[in-house]
Amino acid sequence: LVLQNGKLKPFHKGIINNTLVTVPLVPGLYLVSTHRYGGYKISSLSIVNIQVQDGSFIETLVKGVDYDSAIEMKYTERNISFQYKISLSGGCTIVIFKLA
Repeated sequence: LVLQNGKLKPFHKGIINNTLVTVPLVPGLYLVSTHRYGGYKISSLSIVNIQVQDGSFIETLVKGVDYDSAIEMKYTERNISFQYKISLSGGCTIVIFKLA
């Protein structure tokens, strides 16, 4: 858990768009948040548990109604990759926090 000025410091902060992005991960527990203003409802909040031997485990706590049809997100024990499944203009913010 990395704090900066009393706030949780992001492990990764970026944009989901039509191009595939891959972010390396190390084993641990992550909080993954997506947020987009207006248009498609693809904001979400997920917990991801990356295990070295057993791969990755994800629990989605909440997601927008268009999330499954609009965002492709894949996890392995080494990384997370994401992009839009459909062609959309404008990006969706993604912020990843490492909790443990």
